Amino acid sequence: YFVRSNKEPNNRIYLRLAVNTGSANEDDDQKGIAHFIEHMCFNGTKHFEKGRLTNYFESIGMKFGPEVNAYTNMEETVYMLEIPADNPEFLDNALTILNDWACAVSFDHEEIDKERGVVIEEIRSNSGLDGRRSRALLPFLYKGSKYEDRITLGDPEIIKNISYERITDYYNKWYRPELMSVVVVGDFNSEEMVAKVKETMSSVPASKKAITRSEYPVPVRTGKDILFFKDAEQPY
Repeated sequence: YFVRSNKEPNNRIYLRLAVNTGSANEDDDQKGIAHFIEHMCFNGTKHFEKGRLTNYFESIGMKFGPEVNAYTNMEETVYMLEIPADNPEFLDNALTILNDWACAVSFDHEEIDKERGVVIEEIRSNSGLDGRRSRALLPFLYKGSKYEDRITLGDPEIIKNISYERITDYYNKWYRPELMSVVVVGDFNSEEMVAKVKETMSSVPASKKAITRSEYPVPVRTGKDILFFKDAEQPY
């Protein structure tokens, strides 16, 4: 955990659950599942069953985007919360949510099937010029490494058809304490916050056998490479 007291801005606490895994750690039949699991963390956990998490955030005035958000890339998945500092209940619930994301996501089958369509639509919405350019550029930049075939949004056919078991396989393999960190910065007493983090997050089960994340080196280029990208919508 990383805890730092910072009085500016006044009455705000920023929390992060940083997971040291992303699309680079997916198996070939899991392309897109790191990002899919990020979505599923908002669709039901041990303490906030399906629908309740969104309702809770909205009930205390938090908005998705600026105050509740998450992102996934090839290297990491990070969950982000911003809460007022003057309500101890908000802090307790925020830490409970981080705990749930770390070890107690529900993965309800009905919610998984609904989210498949959401993620496929996100992939479709990213299939314009910028998306096509990225799909041409990334394999060129990362040629010879695992990254060249691990675009974070993944493969829509895999998202559509992957089994429930293979989704949770990724979560169980990579969401483990030695690969996760809690970050809390804001308007609070540091010693008290450390005690709260320890109290809440200590219930995350210890790994039976700790693992380290594999490194995926990108080969050094020794010659000149040029990529030509042409598209009917490319303006220049």
